[in-house]
Amino acid sequence: MNNEIYNRLLKLFKTLGFLPTDKSVLNAEIKGYVAGISFAENIMNEVYSNLFIDTANETGLSMYLGLVDKERQSTTEETRKIIIDAFCKNNGVISANEFKNAVLTLGSGCKYNCANGVLTISNADIIDRDFLERLKHFINNYAPTHLLLKFDGNGMTFQLFDDLFLRWRKIDELNIPFSVIDTLKTS
Repeated sequence: MNNEIYNRLLKLFKTLGFLPTDKSVLNAEIKGYVAGISFAENIMNEVYSNLFIDTANETGLSMYLGLVDKERQSTTEETRKIIIDAFCKNNGVISANEFKNAVLTLGSGCKYNCANGVLTISNADIIDRDFLERLKHFINNYAPTHLLLKFDGNGMTFQLFDDLFLRWRKIDELNIPFSVIDTLKTS
């Protein structure tokens, strides 16, 4: 039991005119409050600790690794270092040429147009597993999150999923939005 919280609550109750004794219901109620407040305090301390890379526990580090798309290293200190290095880079800021080159990874003749909150990519390569991996990389690293991404095609068919041996688990792993799947060129 957290004695600091207990003593503060005891003082508050005494100020209000309640005088709990050792085996009273009121004392048991105060101890219940102490347990609840202590639990919440411990959770908040853990959250506060995980706000900072230097003090984050394994759970906090895992969340940071997900943000920077990095893998856990052999030691906690190495893991902290790669997270800090990733945040020190100029994430999310790329030049127009870098973006054009990223679009070209989807097909050598690819072009893009941005209008009314939609980024449309045309002339992409025919869909195969390699293209879908490149598309995943493009979406995760270059596609602006404030724009709806679409292609100029008529969408993927169930037959194409079968031809590529794509099951829903694999499609979920690719993390490609339906706005893209529904507009990819299939022929």
